[in-house]
Amino acid sequence: MRTFTAPPFTTVRVSESSQPHLWRLVQETAVGVGVPAPQAVELYPVPDVEASEGRLLLGLPYVMDLDAGELAAVIAHELAYLHARAGWVLGRVPGKAPGPVADPAALSADAVAARIVSPEAAAAALVHAAHISLAFERFVLQYVDPLAAAGWYPVDLWTGWRWTFRRDCGRQDRRRIRHGLAARVTALLGSPEMPGTPASVRPVPLRPLGETVQAGFARVIAQGLAGGTPLRAATFDGVSDEVWDAAVRRRCAIVRRSVATLLDRPGAYGQDVLAVVMSGRAAEILRVGEAESPDLASVGRVLMPLAVEALRARGYRYDHPLRQHVLVGPAGDRVDVLDLLDPIIEDGAPVPAGLTELLCPGARTAA
Repeated sequence: MRTFTAPPFTTVRVSESSQPHLWRLVQETAVGVGVPAPQAVELYPVPDVEASEGRLLLGLPYVMDLDAGELAAVIAHELAYLHARAGWVLGRVPGKAPGPVADPAALSADAVAARIVSPEAAAAALVHAAHISLAFERFVLQYVDPLAAAGWYPVDLWTGWRWTFRRDCGRQDRRRIRHGLAARVTALLGSPEMPGTPASVRPVPLRPLGETVQAGFARVIAQGLAGGTPLRAATFDGVSDEVWDAAVRRRCAIVRRSVATLLDRPGAYGQDVLAVVMSGRAAEILRVGEAESPDLASVGRVLMPLAVEALRARGYRYDHPLRQHVLVGPAGDRVDVLDLLDPIIEDGAPVPAGLTELLCPGARTAA
């Protein structure tokens, strides 16, 4: 499978005059932590934050989609963690907590973020930043990769990302995120359970970055998928459905080959794929197919292309270029593939009859 990794460091420098609100947030947070403010603050196009001596890199998805308090907590954590790794003891490291063991330096940095902002904001930042990171990678693999394979990069990547994120927020990975952060959330709140989320997100106001900057970031991400292939500019809704169908066919072929390899058979059918997935081996299918991040929403990434391919063969059309899990039939009926997959993803429930009928319409009909 084609893979997505963080692109080379293409950054945009932030100054007090270009982005006063973000600049002030960074400066005030550094004062609260008690460390020198970074001399260079830069935006770059993946959801991550990295601090080094005198430099702070802020991922644009975090800046755009985290609440201002959560972003301050993320910055405080990263500045504190930088100094913790250098040997600065930052308060008491909390004791044993349920869930996976957390890095003591990370727990200490969390405590600083809680002191600078609030325990609730620090815990929310952990969970929401993790969700943004997973959702962004899934978005890139689902919607940017097909364009890159066809020789395009989406100039409207950031508009499309935010539109999609708001509509499909939180549908997958919730349990895994909570489990993976249980120790750190418990250390902050006394319980692994998160309090209720605020009604609306109030990000730090950003002045427009300009079409050139945003398109440049989009090109960097797409170029990381396309290798050395030259790319042309396009919009998500400006390409033919054949681009999306070609990506679905490619993913289906990889899934079938991987399942056939796992079962040591010359080929695989829909019921074979379902059987392997339901035995808990969805991530293994992706690993055999050499997918990037095989544990990322593995059940959906294996089964969704097969379901979409089956619906397209029945004359269904995509509801929207960036909501390809929703398809509309010739008679106007709508099928949301995520609704079919959610019981399996969330609860490990038996395969819904509708999904079985889609993927296994005959005793040995190919998926």
